Amino acid sequence: MGEVWRADDQLLGRLVAVKTLKPEYLGDDDFRARFRAEARHAGGLSHPGIAAVHDFGEDDECAWLVMELVEGEPLSGLLRRESVLSVDRTLDVVAQTAAALQAAHDGGVVHRDVKPGNLLVRPDGVVKVTDFGIASATDAVPLTRTGHVVGTAYYLSPEQAAGRSGSPASDVYSLGVVAYECLVGARPFPGDNPVAVALAHLQAPPPELPATVPPAVRAMVVRALAKDPADRFASAQELGATALALRERLDGDGLAEVVVAPPAGARSPEADAPTRLVERVPAPRTTFGSPARSSRGAVTTTAALLAVLAVGLGIRSAGPEPVVAAVAAPAPSAVPTPTPVRVTLDPAAHVGKPAVQVRAALAEQGLVPRLSYDGSGTPVGTVSAVEPSGALVLGSAVVLHVVPEPPPVVTAPRAPVVVEQRKAGPPGRDGRNGRGRGSR
Repeated sequence: MGEVWRADDQLLGRLVAVKTLKPEYLGDDDFRARFRAEARHAGGLSHPGIAAVHDFGEDDECAWLVMELVEGEPLSGLLRRESVLSVDRTLDVVAQTAAALQAAHDGGVVHRDVKPGNLLVRPDGVVKVTDFGIASATDAVPLTRTGHVVGTAYYLSPEQAAGRSGSPASDVYSLGVVAYECLVGARPFPGDNPVAVALAHLQAPPPELPATVPPAVRAMVVRALAKDPADRFASAQELGATALALRERLDGDGLAEVVVAPPAGARSPEADAPTRLVERVPAPRTTFGSPARSSRGAVTTTAALLAVLAVGLGIRSAGPEPVVAAVAAPAPSAVPTPTPVRVTLDPAAHVGKPAVQVRAALAEQGLVPRLSYDGSGTPVGTVSAVEPSGALVLGSAVVLHVVPEPPPVVTAPRAPVVVEQRKAGPPGRDGRNGRGRGSR
């Protein structure tokens, strides 16, 4: 929704980045609200891993953010060029990003759109989190209408795909997707249909990581990608600490010293984080298939015994004691048939708006907009009616009745009138021009 420019701050003598809202969104109150929210959220945070916001302004013709200029490129560009990152570099990206996200969570902000395109990597390897345009906070105004799925489909957490508000655990999941992509060179749930991708986040397990990835690192990623938020890392800080511990053990096959164990207790991440979100209209609940609590203790005991056996059998090298890293995957469980995911469509929220904006908004909700030029009125190019309405299943077709452009008025050219002109002579006796007979 924005364009970023390199600029010179002549007052303070520094180079900055200026992000402007695209002209086509200036007349949309929702996009303006997102832009203001980005300024408020990022502007209230201070952390080396978060791109700083210096100033914000808007008028009828423009809206702009003045930000820290980060020399480098987005992680998405790095992945396009190199395809796959090393395990060490991936763990470094995860650790840095997790530290920045924890600072945001501590400040009451959930990013909700963690993806390679929003992670800027400097030439010296420093990672900066940017683009808090759809972040949510305690005092946030609603940035989306009821039922809107917020975020980028490839990196959505299951709860976001189900239409619920994001939480700190949602950012942990999205960072897990980023880690998977760095290690594999592909996203866990690819595809061209965002609705199908969102459903895969809800229902399908991620494909296994390659055997070239150390088991402890694979376990870290799998735990971050748990469907149930309670089975993920309790916080971004815990994920970052795990990545750092694994990275320190990379040299000399040190990863064999990391004992993989499940979490000491399944805690809801909301219980450990101060971040609270504005309540949204409840979406139909989707069961993520978390294991029964009664069986969790047995699984924990079994995993602990296996860890003890591993140490007893000498799976460790000489040196310091093994680091216990809580990076185990959740126990397998049966996944019940999910309730169809629905979104709520309110036609009144779209009538009178430009058709191009309404189409984009409905597509982002997971609906399939169709145009019908069967209305009349002014102004042209705006939506005059939307059908159907109410709770719709993801992927439903929605007809937008659009005021058509008036047909051009074509005026047929008139045929020219040809007037024959003759040179007049002196009148003759018969009253006609020219010389009559018998004239002298």
